[in-house]
Amino acid sequence: VETTGYGTGEGLCGWNCRHSFGPGDPNHNPYKDFDAEENKKAYDLSQRQRELERRVRHTKTKLIALREGIDATEDAGVKASLETEYARTAKLLERQNEAYNKFCDDNNLKRLAERIQVAKWTRADAKKSMMAVEESSPKNGLANSAERSIMQSRASADSEKELAQVDLASRRGWVKPDFSAKQTIPNGFEAFPAGDILKKRIRLVSPESGYFDVAMHGASDGVAFGTTKMSMTARELANVIRHDPSYKGQNIRLLSCNTGKIPDDNGYCVAEDLANALGVKVKAPDDLLFFESDGKWYVGLFKKTELIEFSPNQRRRFK
Repeated sequence: VETTGYGTGEGLCGWNCRHSFGPGDPNHNPYKDFDAEENKKAYDLSQRQRELERRVRHTKTKLIALREGIDATEDAGVKASLETEYARTAKLLERQNEAYNKFCDDNNLKRLAERIQVAKWTRADAKKSMMAVEESSPKNGLANSAERSIMQSRASADSEKELAQVDLASRRGWVKPDFSAKQTIPNGFEAFPAGDILKKRIRLVSPESGYFDVAMHGASDGVAFGTTKMSMTARELANVIRHDPSYKGQNIRLLSCNTGKIPDDNGYCVAEDLANALGVKVKAPDDLLFFESDGKWYVGLFKKTELIEFSPNQRRRFK
């Protein structure tokens, strides 16, 4: 008992333990041909399968929370950000399910449906997730407006010179930025759209020493400058910051949803690109950013209070 811990949760036959034991003797050992290497391989495969299952459950839980947020909010800007994040997360779930099924097929493992199920995840949730993926699929001609608009621009341009002159916003399917929405706040500026409740709440946010605040709606690949849809790239935002009379070269605190989230292709997010463009440190949220009525803020469903910080060219790539 002292050696095996039998009778305790962490010991033999305890939590998640699949071992069993019974009577035997040295002359009749059914495990004498035990293959340690094969046993380790089976164990490693089981641990990888558990990891893939955990990822699926985590993503489903996030989708449930996002859907509840979408249904509950009356703020148009917040709803747009949540819907964008919901579509991206639904696409992630699709890839995770495909990876799980392929791993099981490749290694002759049984799929364990009960290990990828979570409470409150119903057929209706699964259908909504699949619909979000379909609506964001370029084959249906709905979302992925960036790629579609680029193709339209190429078709209409008579030469490479004309293509180069096509406005970036229209080429990517984004809307034009609304510069009239830009307003000064105690430690920087904000560009939430007119009538957005966040224009009031951002003024109550406590400043951080050494950082210049820039606030608006955003995503990992762009920001919504005075709009609810994406309208400006990180490099364009850098130009706006440089020309702001109150900016004196400080580090940047970018209070904008998902702008610190590395894209799936491991490219630059807005915050990293902004750090490269300005040559200063930039910190930003890697998830949805929520502001409360008293100016306090938190990141994501687990209410983190830390931002992700990026230094200029920290990944040693060309700026």
